[in-house]
This record gives sequence, C-alpha cells and structure tokens, in this order.
Amino acid sequence: NTQTGVMLRMPSNRVVCWCVVILSIAFSLAGCSMPDNVVRYTDVNVVEWQEEAVVQYENKSDDDARLCDMDMLFHVNRHFVADTLDVRITTITPDSLRYTERLYIPVKVEWNKATEYSADVLVPYRRNVTFDKRGVYVIGIEPVVAVSGVESVGINFQMK
Repeated sequence: NTQTGVMLRMPSNRVVCWCVVILSIAFSLAGCSMPDNVVRYTDVNVVEWQEEAVVQYENKSDDDARLCDMDMLFHVNRHFVADTLDVRITTITPDSLRYTERLYIPVKVEWNKATEYSADVLVPYRRNVTFDKRGVYVIGIEPVVAVSGVESVGINFQMK
C-alpha cells in the first residue's frame, strides 16, 4: 500500500515580506482610481422612531470638484410595514448654512427567506453632490410621523 502526494515547500520569511509589500503597494495604487464608499448610520428607537437621527460626514479634502452620490439607508425588521417614509432631512454645512427638505420616500422591503428578521433598504437620495467646504457636514433625518420597525438610519456616500 503506497501513497503518493505532493510535498509543498513553505516560502522563506523574506519572500513573504516582499509579497506583502508588493501587494500593499498594488492595493493602494488600485485604491487611487476606485471610488470611496463611506456609510454613516445611527441606531434609532426600533419600537417607535420619531426623533431626529444624526449622521456626520467629514470632508478632509480641498478638492471641491469631486462628485458624490448619496443613498438613504434604512435597516428595518419584520415590524416595519410602511410602503412610504415621510422624512425631513436637515443638512448643516461646516460654515453653518442650514438646508431642510421634506421627502416622501417609497420603500419596498424584499424578504428573501421566511427566517430573515432584518433587511437593508437602500434608496437613491442625491446624485452628483459636491462637498465644497472642508469640515464636518451634519445631516439629520427625522420622520414626520412615527415609524416602527426601523432599527437604524443612515447615508451611503459614494465618491466618484
């Protein structure tokens, strides 16, 4: 009874170190051309969300020509039964300018399995936004009418 197999030789520590360095450089260079994706969210009262949820986005760049897409993110559970969210969104810029708008957001939750208890709902909000001021942007999201079944609320910032 004979067994045949392939014997693998482990690379030396020097080879492993160089591979790590090369891969790190490759990933950092690839990251320069890929868009940034930043998700900011906050937990809300799941029983009855009625207070403003605040998220912050910090613009650390002086590059005001860079565009950003923004999507609203709602993490909901099975108690969420609404098909539309009526929300008030207030944005405060780093230089203290304030803009408030009211939106009716159609929300469709798709449950893939009967055992799923929660789901993420991503809804397009703004396209081709520029953050032309350096600093922290504060965005408040508040339901006009109390909503149950929402666990957290946020915004997905996708830099182009």
